[in-house]
Amino acid sequence: MARNIRIPGMVNELGQPFKGDELLVKTTPLPLALMAQFIGFLSDPQRRLPNGQQSTLPALAGDDFALLGTPYPRWAPAPYNETIRSDSALNRFAMTLSGMDQLMDMDVILAGGLPGVNVMGHEMAYMRASLWAGIVPLSVRRWRQKNLADPANFDQALAVLEKANTFMSFSIDSIADKTRAAYNRAYAALASWDLALAAHRGDPNGNLPKAADLWNDFFFSHVDFIAARCYAWYAARVDELQAALLQALRDAPRPPAGAREQSPAQRAAFNKFMHLLEVVTTADASIVIPLAGFKNTLPRWALLSDPARLHPLTYDGSFALPGWGPADIRQRLQHYDTRQRFLVREAARTPAMVANSAAADTDPLGPEPLIRVYVAALGAHTRARREMRGEPVEIKEELWVSAVKRALEPVANPDMPVFTKWGFVGYRVSYGRDEGAWDRFLEAFRVDVGGWGEGVAGAGEIKGMGKVKWIDGRECGIAEGDVEGARRHFQTLTEGSGRNLQGLKTIDAFLVADKAAIDSYLTKADLPGQNLIDPADLGGFVLVADAKFDPAQAARDIESPLFDGTVRVLGSVLFEDLWPQLFLHVNPLKALWPIACSHPLAIYMGPTAEYQVKRWKAFDAVRARLAGKAMEWVSTQGGPGYD
Repeated sequence: MARNIRIPGMVNELGQPFKGDELLVKTTPLPLALMAQFIGFLSDPQRRLPNGQQSTLPALAGDDFALLGTPYPRWAPAPYNETIRSDSALNRFAMTLSGMDQLMDMDVILAGGLPGVNVMGHEMAYMRASLWAGIVPLSVRRWRQKNLADPANFDQALAVLEKANTFMSFSIDSIADKTRAAYNRAYAALASWDLALAAHRGDPNGNLPKAADLWNDFFFSHVDFIAARCYAWYAARVDELQAALLQALRDAPRPPAGAREQSPAQRAAFNKFMHLLEVVTTADASIVIPLAGFKNTLPRWALLSDPARLHPLTYDGSFALPGWGPADIRQRLQHYDTRQRFLVREAARTPAMVANSAAADTDPLGPEPLIRVYVAALGAHTRARREMRGEPVEIKEELWVSAVKRALEPVANPDMPVFTKWGFVGYRVSYGRDEGAWDRFLEAFRVDVGGWGEGVAGAGEIKGMGKVKWIDGRECGIAEGDVEGARRHFQTLTEGSGRNLQGLKTIDAFLVADKAAIDSYLTKADLPGQNLIDPADLGGFVLVADAKFDPAQAARDIESPLFDGTVRVLGSVLFEDLWPQLFLHVNPLKALWPIACSHPLAIYMGPTAEYQVKRWKAFDAVRARLAGKAMEWVSTQGGPGYD
């Protein structure tokens, strides 16, 4: 099944050839957003882990928690205070996540680089960051809008599902080694702080809570959750495809009388079945982050951190491999495939299967013989998957939903604002249309944006509190199309931890309804060559502006060229894609700009698949030819101003 293993989107150090048009970016060995999430976990009185469970480890005392960010020379006894003036545990922790701690290593300096930093294609970096935060490859709403469960769109559905195989990169040695090293150095930084705290508190027996153990518990829980989240999304989409393909096989026209084999339509549906099973096999073994060699002192995570076991080189599939099987992903896929093939052969010899086969011979050209073969293969796959992955995990709440709920919880500090809702601030900066048109835009926008939530675990608990607060730019002295004026006004609203937002928890970005955005909701797109674009990729959009945009810094940024601080964003992805990206600091707005640029109208609509980009390029080619023809016609007329 898993014969042709493709590692999607990889460039440079992963050994795949450049196509020549990649936008390369540098990524840290571990996401910096993990630091904020870990600190949030440490400060959470309920000690809620990313997987929704409660940590059984004792929490740090309030005074001790404060010492994490306090420089060692100000509190720690010797020898722990013998360091530079600003050195603290959190500084060391942040440096290890980014790989910057190696700047102090003379060998690294002499080598002229940072070995902990990864270099990869922009889209791969974007997708990896999303998966690290538990964000699914494509929202269920977008999946529905694009009708990807329809067998007619089978190839497009596979292209989207392939995004989940980005997890495969976590098993590649060149990346896995850096991730492991960064985690272990972060663990060591916190373990050193634990020793300093024990000396400071006079605790030679080590009875105080351990920050290193809390990091261990948090990180392993996080990794376990994001793999389970992605796989749950993947499995649900595959189930939809399988159901649709099964119905297509049953409905396929039978062959004419006298034929000796199934009809082309029957074989086409069956071949899609088997192709899907092959694709799923790769995902089963890929959607995981191996943690062998990651420092672990907690028995509950022993199964994830066990060193890779030795496995037979000549595995015949006659027995289940322990755990995840070989650490090497290619060997793991090969062994997993071998196990499934053995189980298929075993199932074919069971009395029930033999009886079904005999019964099917009464109608050999009907769909049942093909369905029987597929059911046998599916049963073998299901058994092998459970042997490796265990029982399916129920996802109760997205990471970003949990974060929003915590942000809306009552605060004990009376000096801090209380938030009762969450969402965006939007500015109207186009005034040419009448008020009736603005009201129609607001209604169309509300319906479009409000349709989110399907497939978002825990959405029901926060959806009713999600808001967009619109401000009429004329009332604030903002001129037509003046995004910078809106930015200045937004900055006044967010001063003082957001006290001026009247209980709205927002992000460092705001919405802008300019003329193009309003028109996108009030007029139907009519573009030459538009049939090349999926209608789901031409919906209403708004402009999203970075509240802290710095033109001088942007001019030096080679990873988001020509970014002007704004990105057009499809309205249907605002809450379940854009918000998590920005709220959890997963991908900044500038990281979404290159993805938007591949769209003919420069609209960000979430992750894009290769087939979409090809269609958009074809559309651009048609538009360019039409523009060329128009210029030729103008030249034959002598051009404006000529006799």
